[in-house]
Amino acid sequence: MKSPYSSVFRNIFFLALSLGFNSLLPGQSTQPSFFHYTTENGLPSSECYEVIQDREGYIWISTDNGVSRFDGYEFKNYGTEEGLLDKTVLFMHEDHRGWIWMSTFSGNFYIHRADTIAAYEYNYLLQEHRNKYYLVREFAVDQQGTLYASLSNLGILSITSNGHSNLRGPALFSSLGAFLIENSALLFEELPPNTSEEKGDKINSYLRKQRLPFDLIRPNGRDTTLMIPVNILNNANKDLRDVHGHQFFPLANDQFLLEYIDYLLLINNDGNFSIHSPKLPSINSLAQLKNGRILLGLNAKSGLLLFKDLANVLDGKPEQTFFQGYTVSHLLEDNQGGIWVATLEDGIFYLPCIEVQILHNNYNNEIDQQLSQLAPYSKEDALAMFENGDLVTLSKDGSYSPFLAPDEKQGVEKITYHPDQKMFFLYPFFQFWNTHWNKLSHVRPNNIQAANLRIGQLKQDIVNRHQLWATEYQNRAVLLKLLMEDQEISIIQSLSLENKSRIRCLVQTSDHEMAIGDMNGLYFYDLQKKSTLHYPVTDSLNIRINELEVLPAGQIIAATHGKGLAIINQSKDHIRFLTMADGLNSNTITHLIVDPKGQIWTGSQNGANRITFQGDSITITTYSTAFGLPANNINDLDIWADQIAITTSKGVALLPLYDAKPTAPPANFLYEVYLNQSLLDLKQNPSLSYQDNTLRFVFYYLDFRYMGKLRYRYRLNPDQAWITTNSKELMLTSLNPGSYSMEIEVIIPGQSYRPHQEASFTIAPPFWQLAWVKTLALVIILGTGYMLVNAYIQRLRQQGEKAKMAKEIDALRQQAYRAQMNPHFIFNCMSTIQGMIIGGKTEQENAIKMISRFSLLIRSALEASHEEQVSLKDELDLLNNYLSLEKIRFHDSFDYEITLDSSLEPDWVQLPPMLVQPFVENAVLHGMEGKKEGGKISVNYQDRDDYLLVTISDNGPGISTTKAQKLQNKSIYRHKSLGITITQRRLEILNHPGYELQVEEPRDDNGKIIGTIIKLQLPIS
Repeated sequence: MKSPYSSVFRNIFFLALSLGFNSLLPGQSTQPSFFHYTTENGLPSSECYEVIQDREGYIWISTDNGVSRFDGYEFKNYGTEEGLLDKTVLFMHEDHRGWIWMSTFSGNFYIHRADTIAAYEYNYLLQEHRNKYYLVREFAVDQQGTLYASLSNLGILSITSNGHSNLRGPALFSSLGAFLIENSALLFEELPPNTSEEKGDKINSYLRKQRLPFDLIRPNGRDTTLMIPVNILNNANKDLRDVHGHQFFPLANDQFLLEYIDYLLLINNDGNFSIHSPKLPSINSLAQLKNGRILLGLNAKSGLLLFKDLANVLDGKPEQTFFQGYTVSHLLEDNQGGIWVATLEDGIFYLPCIEVQILHNNYNNEIDQQLSQLAPYSKEDALAMFENGDLVTLSKDGSYSPFLAPDEKQGVEKITYHPDQKMFFLYPFFQFWNTHWNKLSHVRPNNIQAANLRIGQLKQDIVNRHQLWATEYQNRAVLLKLLMEDQEISIIQSLSLENKSRIRCLVQTSDHEMAIGDMNGLYFYDLQKKSTLHYPVTDSLNIRINELEVLPAGQIIAATHGKGLAIINQSKDHIRFLTMADGLNSNTITHLIVDPKGQIWTGSQNGANRITFQGDSITITTYSTAFGLPANNINDLDIWADQIAITTSKGVALLPLYDAKPTAPPANFLYEVYLNQSLLDLKQNPSLSYQDNTLRFVFYYLDFRYMGKLRYRYRLNPDQAWITTNSKELMLTSLNPGSYSMEIEVIIPGQSYRPHQEASFTIAPPFWQLAWVKTLALVIILGTGYMLVNAYIQRLRQQGEKAKMAKEIDALRQQAYRAQMNPHFIFNCMSTIQGMIIGGKTEQENAIKMISRFSLLIRSALEASHEEQVSLKDELDLLNNYLSLEKIRFHDSFDYEITLDSSLEPDWVQLPPMLVQPFVENAVLHGMEGKKEGGKISVNYQDRDDYLLVTISDNGPGISTTKAQKLQNKSIYRHKSLGITITQRRLEILNHPGYELQVEEPRDDNGKIIGTIIKLQLPIS
């Protein structure tokens, strides 16, 4: 939906063409933290006119050089090449369909949809009036697709989705009005510059005598005419023909704000209005924030005004002024409460949290020193210390003044302010500065040995406000009790804690008990009995304690160095830990403070947290650079009047104590999936082909506070482990067939909440892996085997002799194993031809040619199943035919050769059939799998007098590697080497000493397996 608050071109278009660049000149020292985007960051131009946020969460910026869409990572620019022929885009609007409409300086409109831009089909209707108006002031599109365009000095032109147009102007004698359409208000005026003197004089005469009409026009015809008192013009000494640049802004509760000349008119929906004279600069844009505060973007480099509420706007009482030196053309509050500020001079500013005000470090600019500590002592002033030891007084207006002379500040490492006595304490070399006496003093030992006394911690006694508890800085566990009186501080008690290390922090839990933290954990000390106390609840706090505080209800809070925040109940029998899993920025907490309402504030190197209690529920709010802090490393936390002061290395952030902005709602989490560069819709759980098994995911978490610095994690199915990535893109390749439920989460720093997206899809298996195909193949194989075995058994039954029967039964066992092997071979051959048939036209033609060759293979295999011995020539023909078929199926990714000794005569050498083929098959299916080229298979027959040595070698990954892959990826390697298993059983049944089988895996010089060699020794006859 288009923001109704944009009005930059009503006043400032001509001015904008002549404005130069001005550096940021803040109106006061405190201002919100912001991100700044210019052409150096990817904007097409730094002259920006309007900012909108679409329904998906993207930010759109219009400029004089096209429009840009921002996703928090990068800017995607649209110009001439994308279809935007006029690149000076003034205003934008998103309609109910998600289309982005753009009005240009030429008077034409363009529409963005489906990531393309096209010219509005009815631009010619606007051009028919082009010589009567200067530009389109603003526009809106209703639910029916009707365009309403406010044409300067002409009126409202409406164009329906069917191309019907209607021009409507203000009522008789009225020169000004507003057209109210859905959530937009379009200001329009009549009386162009060429209005006749006669008509102008008549209108002015009418107005001088009565009132100035202002029309509120609605599409339903319920129009309202306001009569503005004539004295507005009289007091301003204006002629109607000289009055230009009116502004009209919709507000909450059906109210409107009209800027007319030097006045603001607050108009109710019923037509009642009130007139105010706040004496503000000319307004370009207005944003009424969700919390009721109002921002005004000003013309003529006047910057931005922040008001507490509408009443302060009408009274002209802004809270703050910032971005002076800039012409603010438009304002937008996004879905998460961030503020976008468009300027004509220097691009876009993004304020992630306007409630966080930054007091920048402007002291001693020639030396880059970090502000390390703060000690507020009044509503506006604080004592500040830099890392080099400089002590200054710091005011909220940004002014600094030296506090101590250089020779007086030596050795100061920590500062504390005592409000009751109005004293600053500077230690470890204990000094104090009394603001009444304006002098620096040292602690008086009072008869206690205090030479080189150094103070580590300092806390006020909860009973006597004139007494302090302190610890020694040295590696000793010593408690000191101090008394403040008669303009001096003296040591009145010293308690040495035996067998304890140096105290890091302490807090008094009662008038007789002290909680103490050191490097080894937390313990308690009885101030009356002067002895340590042990509570079992503290056994789990065996870690360094950095800070201790007590809540109003009596709970003890411990900031630990690795276990987060520990909360111990008042009875000391229960402890609760808050960690990063609960939403803390870090488990190492370096700073801790409790405000008057019992809210806990923590600081770490990763930012700050606010922890609030409501009953048993705990709310943790995160503050970091993403939420407006100038830096994440926290140096100090202090309560400064009604604000919390968070001191960082790059300045002090001031937040309201009790109405600090809550955690923003989650941003939109989008993802896109691409298949072969085409966008894929996964909303309907699509089923993809087994060939479409490579997908690219792109994530978009549209939270602009993190500047794209986010991590993601994903998993393919709920039973898998999460995988973390710093990239917003993910490529999934070679996915196995099956159903997937992809889960993607955003890892947000300092938050336990993780935005979540799911994408379900299925990759279908190839048809030969379908159940019915496997069932059919199994039936064929079993049927063929049954017929072969049954036929042979019938022959055995016809034989009469019992001895021959036993011999035939043994032969039957041989035949049965061959029958198991042969169907397996047939199935693989069928798969080879099947792969050719489902290929292209050329492969289908080749398949027809190969059928005859395959028939020879089938015939040879069937004949061999009935023979005890076959000739070597028949065996070679069968292997050659088989390898030629497999080479075609594997797309010529391997070559093969079959060689034999010249002494061998293939026609005369006899050997058992089908003993070599299974090993050749294994070399093809497992040795050549995964090779795109360069595969090599060699079969060699050598004459060894009484036996034949057959060597089968390949350059595959090796048989041990293949077995390991099978075990690890059972879903991929579904083929089982039945042929080899059957052959081994045949060799066992033959039970002849001449049969031997050896398997070798050759390795290169680096020990890497480079193939497999099978050596088979066969007796020959």
